[in-house]
Amino acid sequence: MYKLKNITNKIICGNTLTELKKFPDDCIDTVITSPPYWGLRNYGESTKTIWDGDPNCRHKWLDHNVSLIHENRQGLGRSGRPSKAAAGKHAYVHGFQTAYAGFCEKCGAWYGQLGLEPTMAMFIDHLLQITAELKRILKPTGIIFWNHADAYASTGTRRFDDNKYGGKSGTHCGRARIDNYATKCMLLQNYRLITRMVDEQNWILRNRIIWYKPNHMPSSVDDRFANAYETIFMLVKNTKVQYCYNEKTMFMADSKPKIMNIGFDWEWRTCPKCNGKGRIKIKSRYKRCTRCKTTGKVRYTFWHSLGYWFDLGAVRVPHSISTLKRIKYPINPYGDGGMGIGCRMTGSKKGNVGHKMLELNPMGKNPGDVWKIPTQAFPGAHFATYPEKLVEPMIKSACPEWVCKKCGKARVRIKKTKYILAGGKNAHSKNLSEEAKKSMTNPGPAGMKHGRAFAQHYTIGWTDCGCNAGWQGGIVLDPFMGSGTTGLVAVNLGRSYSGIEINPDYIKMAEERIAAASRGDKKRQRRAA
Repeated sequence: MYKLKNITNKIICGNTLTELKKFPDDCIDTVITSPPYWGLRNYGESTKTIWDGDPNCRHKWLDHNVSLIHENRQGLGRSGRPSKAAAGKHAYVHGFQTAYAGFCEKCGAWYGQLGLEPTMAMFIDHLLQITAELKRILKPTGIIFWNHADAYASTGTRRFDDNKYGGKSGTHCGRARIDNYATKCMLLQNYRLITRMVDEQNWILRNRIIWYKPNHMPSSVDDRFANAYETIFMLVKNTKVQYCYNEKTMFMADSKPKIMNIGFDWEWRTCPKCNGKGRIKIKSRYKRCTRCKTTGKVRYTFWHSLGYWFDLGAVRVPHSISTLKRIKYPINPYGDGGMGIGCRMTGSKKGNVGHKMLELNPMGKNPGDVWKIPTQAFPGAHFATYPEKLVEPMIKSACPEWVCKKCGKARVRIKKTKYILAGGKNAHSKNLSEEAKKSMTNPGPAGMKHGRAFAQHYTIGWTDCGCNAGWQGGIVLDPFMGSGTTGLVAVNLGRSYSGIEINPDYIKMAEERIAAASRGDKKRQRRAA
């Protein structure tokens, strides 16, 4: 079993599943990775490992070939051999057509590369063993970002001799056609994996992020559209309360205090439903406010709970110019009955209208789940890298910069709201209600209610656990480290990293890149690649 110091800021050489089993429980803040996709690439004989079967068996392997679904022929000439332009390190990693693997005739174990299993079912089974370990070592407050693309069923007819995974007896040559899938059909390997993670391992899927590549790889196909995006799945293992924090005192605790004191733990505030009037007007009648029960005030608690750690404020993007212009003017009276653009309507237009405010944040808006990020050129001997700009928002939002060295609680951002007037009197104000006209100069919620003001949120500080033991950056794990992009970005953002990689050549490449980043030497960083 590894100690935490033995995995922090280090890349471990070995099989991912074997090494993950040595990690302690609940030690990783964030997991960011992209596993080998099924049937896509051959990473070399050194990456072959034994899966399943009896660990005490003296295996006797039945050799066979494994054909790739999609061949990456970068670095190969027309003959299929490395071209002169691909001399050196490129010739050893690009363009494999066939991999060699085998089943044990005694115990049924399989010896081969992850991603080159004879069937997709076996591939998903192997990944599920890995995701189970990732869930064990991920903190209850942790998040995993899983980048996984898809592939198409190929056109061959060869099958494997493996009854467990749907093969036919009597053949030992490699797979080219997928059982039960028509030629050219998308396999949905990523969604099949995520579905089983949710159903069988109780992962909680929070987002499907679309990584749109504006400079995506051109395709020669003429019977479908070119693939221009990949899917990143954001999952958590827990949504239950882990600890609480007070937005006024900025104190963190395991739970809320049993005795709540006014001024420190809570205060009275104007009821947002009736605006402090205690009643709501519906058509020509007034109805009792059910939220404040006619008092006009509600009890507001300063205590909030935290399930998993996520900091949206760190990754907000600027508001569009059209949004900033539109907020200055009230919408026409036929749109929402005289309410402003700063809110949206709920209920009926005939009079039973409620208001739900839209707040503009000075740090920007929520970036959404479609990220437009170009692929990044990488000169090194690794052809499955993702760009640094793709990893940055994941680390900023999901891996805390300050984690207490004693209690392990991560600091939480505390914000303050300020209301700003959105413009002067509008020429069409005669169409507004009397209440709206009175709020023209009100920079508070009443002004925002009619589109004459908008709310801004400012970061005023961060919570504190009171341990006074010092802070350290959270740990980002990439179990398929590859060229080290995840570790590189983690170092640049002041976090720690941990990685696992089976190929020692890739480890050397990644360590050189990360070391150059630690020194701030961008030239040496590019040279190491």
